[in-house]
Amino acid sequence: MNFDSALDWYFAQPAWFALLLVWLAWQALRQRRHWLAPSQRKPVFFHPLIARFMRQTDRPKHSQSARNSLDYLPTMIMLLLVSALAQPQRDIQQPPQLSAKPVRDIALVVESSVSFVLEDYRLGQQPATRMEVVKHVLDQFVAGLAQNRFSLLLYAEQAYTLVPMTADSQALRLNLQRLQPYLAGRTDEAMGEALGLALRDLAQADAGLPKRLIVLISDGLQQPSRLDLQRIVEYAQSLDVPIYTIGIGAGSQTADLRTHSGLIYQALETDSLRFLAEQTGGQFFQVGGQQDLKRVLSDIERRQAAPYRQDEQPRHSQQDLSVWPLTLALILLMFTAIVRLRGQV
Repeated sequence: MNFDSALDWYFAQPAWFALLLVWLAWQALRQRRHWLAPSQRKPVFFHPLIARFMRQTDRPKHSQSARNSLDYLPTMIMLLLVSALAQPQRDIQQPPQLSAKPVRDIALVVESSVSFVLEDYRLGQQPATRMEVVKHVLDQFVAGLAQNRFSLLLYAEQAYTLVPMTADSQALRLNLQRLQPYLAGRTDEAMGEALGLALRDLAQADAGLPKRLIVLISDGLQQPSRLDLQRIVEYAQSLDVPIYTIGIGAGSQTADLRTHSGLIYQALETDSLRFLAEQTGGQFFQVGGQQDLKRVLSDIERRQAAPYRQDEQPRHSQQDLSVWPLTLALILLMFTAIVRLRGQV
């Protein structure tokens, strides 16, 4: 054991040692009264036979040195009790530790155009719209990565930041339930604007985090993007932010099994999604069902696994040492009581 660390202790409440002055003053007063007592005591005379008998029976039970040693026990007990009240403590320096989970900034960009009312998927055994499946799976994704920070952006005809970058996963999950088709309009020409908002939020957030990425969930472009996607790619490359794109919906009109509907079926358009992923270092995924979407999000989480964060400074904690003087004081107190009960003092 390091000798220097063994001496790295102190008293948190040293003011309690003032009690020792009171104790020593009281002991000195008692000793003074003991010295004065013989001169103030009146002499008592006994018959010579009685006096001889008393001298024979009144023999010391201990040697004078043993008696003097026992006289110091109350002072030692008092010293130990005051030391315990003064709360002796020792500083313990712990090395920097790694956090339990990686920490990342993840911007979720979700399309909410009219095509997300199409029932391409199933939840359980019931048909479900594209938006219902996206909300359900994203909720599980966010819940499983509670140590990460998220933002939520919505787009269709317009682009909105629904939830700014936050570590409050519960607030984000509540806002996920608000997602509905038509919420930002019917068409999808604001894709570039939504990605630009997401990149701006990531640039303004804490750059010290080890990973930053965008997850775009869309069925592709049905209308040209008002903001050129090439500019988005250049912006993402300058920030070193990959864009992972997830294509929702079937890739062919033949997937429409409806017998009648007022909405023209919109198949998945993949060119724009592939372009964004390939040019920024991300990846394009096409999902055919709820389980596919779960696997895709898990794969993105694995690919973008952030290194564990390490505390910058070693942590300090205090070890309470009061139990040691208190235990020793109790042992001496019990010893003194036993000796007195046996009539040895």
